[in-house]
Amino acid sequence: FHQVIPLTLRQPIEIGGFEITAWQALDSDVDCLLQIRADGRNVLNVVDSWIDAQTMDQLLLEKPWDLLLWPFQTLRELEVLSPSRHPASTCEIPPEWILQLKALSPKAIVPSSCQFIHEEWSWYNQHMFPISYRQFSLQIETEIPATEILRLDPSKTLTWENECLVYGLPLPWILPSQEQDVDYIYCSSSSAPPMAEIANKFPKLNANEEEVVRRFCEQGLRESYNRMEPDSISYFSQRRFWRLLVYNQLGQARQYDYCIDSYKIICVDGETGPAEWLTEVLAYKLHSALVHGESLTSMYLRINETQFSPQTEAQLSSADPLDDPLIRSLFHGVFGAYQAAQLKRIESRNKHFAKKIPFKASYSDKICR
Repeated sequence: FHQVIPLTLRQPIEIGGFEITAWQALDSDVDCLLQIRADGRNVLNVVDSWIDAQTMDQLLLEKPWDLLLWPFQTLRELEVLSPSRHPASTCEIPPEWILQLKALSPKAIVPSSCQFIHEEWSWYNQHMFPISYRQFSLQIETEIPATEILRLDPSKTLTWENECLVYGLPLPWILPSQEQDVDYIYCSSSSAPPMAEIANKFPKLNANEEEVVRRFCEQGLRESYNRMEPDSISYFSQRRFWRLLVYNQLGQARQYDYCIDSYKIICVDGETGPAEWLTEVLAYKLHSALVHGESLTSMYLRINETQFSPQTEAQLSSADPLDDPLIRSLFHGVFGAYQAAQLKRIESRNKHFAKKIPFKASYSDKICR
């Protein structure tokens, strides 16, 4: 980037013919809403964010809205970690979103959903996203009939003609790799396969890769976890026994037992009592997280998919799955790990090509840096 402009909440900036204003989102630490004014149009981008009550009051003063870019998915990224402990999701839009959309009363909405696809065999393809484009359209047409719904797939464009939004020519520099006009089918009736079965779908690690995983489980995990600040309200704020199962490509699990006290691992594979927290992971995916920046949504982690003692079960009812020691060790304070690993792979590939095509490769390599 040749120019980076910081955004200050509620302070408009001018870029070309666009006036852009950032508004506070529900998760103000990582998100913001963007209001874009251009050519007499008023657009609100809510994608990857949500609106808090105070901001909502301010946005109502900015009406009328010509267009809302609206995220409609309720991603079950935490529920799939412990499928037996979470009931199926409703496939309807949460009522608070309906109230917000009614109050904003935009002329048109572009619904947004990532709906990413996992491996063809993956049960995530039927369990991750409860709300479909079809369901969103049906509800909005019923609740807010005056608002138009316009789906915008990759490369598609929208153009204002007088007071109407119409589809324009596709962008020539975006070439979709497959059919884009698809929808997610949520299936609450099918069950999650056991971890041993999922492990069979991934290749065997070589000796060096296995050593990376072993060293992490025996040493690196403890070092990473013990560097974190303690959390007085966490499930692990008191002494707990944690069991980690790491599955190889044959579906065989290697067991690691840890004793955690006040957010410090004080004992590894020593004298431990009955497990009070269980984490299951694939060796292949754990290695990928350590080396290639694998994200949580594709790790196939499984948390507490077993029955503990009645006392432990009672305490787990209020526990946060993100307190999981492996999740915290891999992802706490980590930002953009996948993107960083991806750039590293691109850079390595460009250096390989540089030996054959010096000019083109060195040019690309410079851009990547």
